[in-house]
Amino acid sequence: MKTANPLTLEFLSRYPSEAARSLELLSSVDVAALFSELPSKDVVPVLAAMLPGAASTTLALLENNLSAKLLTEVPVEQAARIYALLAPEKQTCLDEVLSTKRRRRMRSLLDYESLCAGDLMNIEVNMLPLGLSLSDALRRVKRFRYRIRNEIYVVDDAHRLKGFVLVGTLLSCNPKANLKEIVTPKTHAISVNTGTDQLLSLPAWEAHRDLPVVGKDNVLLGVLEFTRLKASTGENPVVQQDGLDGLLSLTGLYWLTLAKLLDGILSNERTQKGEVQ
Repeated sequence: MKTANPLTLEFLSRYPSEAARSLELLSSVDVAALFSELPSKDVVPVLAAMLPGAASTTLALLENNLSAKLLTEVPVEQAARIYALLAPEKQTCLDEVLSTKRRRRMRSLLDYESLCAGDLMNIEVNMLPLGLSLSDALRRVKRFRYRIRNEIYVVDDAHRLKGFVLVGTLLSCNPKANLKEIVTPKTHAISVNTGTDQLLSLPAWEAHRDLPVVGKDNVLLGVLEFTRLKASTGENPVVQQDGLDGLLSLTGLYWLTLAKLLDGILSNERTQKGEVQ
């Protein structure tokens, strides 16, 4: 994108969610360079619409004063989620230039009661935007920053949890289909303020090793692992290993995708041979 192009600025200002989806697929270095050249008023809506992981990697590359300015102008809930994913060194630098009011407000949103879901959750959670084709979803999965789980959570433009999709389903369905068509809406989400006693008694643990954690308006904030929950009580549970664990690494996903591609190529060749005969 050329920042001097009026079409670029109009697209960013009129369609921030669509712009965010496009920028999430680009290098963080390139996105940071773009944001550095734009007025902050044009950057803020797009940064707020970007998924937290992509937003944080971009913000980490910006000059500290600009990063602080953007975190001040972005709605405080989104700002706190982006800030939480930054490296401690970057947080320290930002703390020196952020206003006391904004810094305290963000940290208060991240300060959960001890041993509640918010305190125990892992904030590094992969998300897929709802309005993708399956081919686009797979392209994003292969670029995920965090550990790939069997259940990948799906969110809308406001980052509200809409359901989950299984990695195996992504690989087996028609890549031209839409993600909306295969999302399972029942997610057994838990509130960020749920206490340990209530968490331990949830029936959902019988079917899931991880549960999504949501905050206000069902916004996805993280994921709670059953092993971490049990460890917080002093137990060291032996959890049966899921046979998909090896396949859910980036390497495993690569080979699964390659196998799917080769199968498609061979199917086309068999079809073409049949037509020739």
